[in-house]
Amino acid sequence: MSNYFDIAYAAVNNRLCLITGAGFTKAITNQEAPTWEDLLKKLCEKCDNTGELEKKLFQKMIKEKCPKCTEEHEFIVNMPLLALDELAEIISTKLKEKEFDIYEEIKKIIEPLELSGKYENIEKFFKEQSFRVVTTNYDKLITQLCEEGECQTISPGMLIPRLRSKVKVYHVHGSIDAPKHMIVTSNNYFNFMSSESYFSRKLSTLLYENTIVILGYALNDNNLKSIFNNYKEFSKRVMTAPNIILVTRREIEKSIKDLYKNAYNMRVIDGVEIDLFFKKLNIQIPKAEACKKRSMKSIKNVMDGKLNNVYKEDYLRSSDSFFEIFNAMTSSGYEFNSKIAQNKFLDIFEKKKSLTSESGAWNQYSELANWLTYFLASIDISRFHNKDKFLEIIFHSFDTMSEKLLLGYSWEAYSIWKKQWNDLNENNKKLISDYLDTKGKKIDFI
Repeated sequence: MSNYFDIAYAAVNNRLCLITGAGFTKAITNQEAPTWEDLLKKLCEKCDNTGELEKKLFQKMIKEKCPKCTEEHEFIVNMPLLALDELAEIISTKLKEKEFDIYEEIKKIIEPLELSGKYENIEKFFKEQSFRVVTTNYDKLITQLCEEGECQTISPGMLIPRLRSKVKVYHVHGSIDAPKHMIVTSNNYFNFMSSESYFSRKLSTLLYENTIVILGYALNDNNLKSIFNNYKEFSKRVMTAPNIILVTRREIEKSIKDLYKNAYNMRVIDGVEIDLFFKKLNIQIPKAEACKKRSMKSIKNVMDGKLNNVYKEDYLRSSDSFFEIFNAMTSSGYEFNSKIAQNKFLDIFEKKKSLTSESGAWNQYSELANWLTYFLASIDISRFHNKDKFLEIIFHSFDTMSEKLLLGYSWEAYSIWKKQWNDLNENNKKLISDYLDTKGKKIDFI
């Protein structure tokens, strides 16, 4: 099962929140929308058409040694001299001297933007699904992606609508509907970050209650880092599955993916354009709908203790059954720090383990490995009250696999563990490694 199914399952359960940055608006305008840096450069032109102000603020002189003559030479590089919000403060002052208002000038640049290029898969999702959007963009183009009357936008300086709609968009940095309330300069940012506003409270709620998909941001965005730091502490307390997924068109080195997974409990889908991302997501929607209907009632019964044997062996023989259970549980809001949840998943894995002993059940070995690696990548079992029982099942999977094609051992299970090992939670990897040492079991990729 994939990240796309996880996101689709969250969408059909109305538990999805998209966080969109400048890259998203670029994707739905055929790359015509300006980045934040581009926007500031356009504002420089407004108050200084000679180009000198832009050079002073966005060009830097550096010295480097020439590899041939070993002497230092000066080079001009395009690099903002300060943080962009600080540059905005300077540009705002320069515009005032020319009797221009930075907020109104930004509106003039943003307002003419129109949908263009390849966005049909994005539009299909926005028209058919129900979800929330948190955006730092000022534009209102998302409303054009949705069915008429099915999108509400909430912006600082505007009345908060009380009607129901399929899509709600929270403009946390303001929008062109109320330019004076847009967050642009360093002073604006300081007031926003230090205040307990409706939008800061709402953002916290959305983060904790939904699967979060981030579109159109760079990994090093400071606004995202502050959000992730808050979420990281929350996820540690409740032992939740990682519900933040970053989507980026650039391919990201594995070491960087690991850093963000360990630091912020975040998954990364890289090397995919935004419209292609939604195409893959739309494909998973029918399967997620079917899973929702099949799983939600039985999950509730299991977790409430009303039915002790819902997940029988016939159901667990299906390779997809575990992923349906896992996503139904996380979408229902159950946390893995409860003994009930830990016991239920142990029971599922023990039943799957018993299926490997049946005659001709070789696919059960690989499916058990697939289930375990998926679970251990998402959930830290080191604090489970029954972690020793989980380790026994993990050891069974290791003890019945082989790198070579040997009779009685699963080569496919070995391939799955080897491929997925680095994606496992760091605490789980240490726990498993230490346990294997006590058993005298050596695995070449550990």
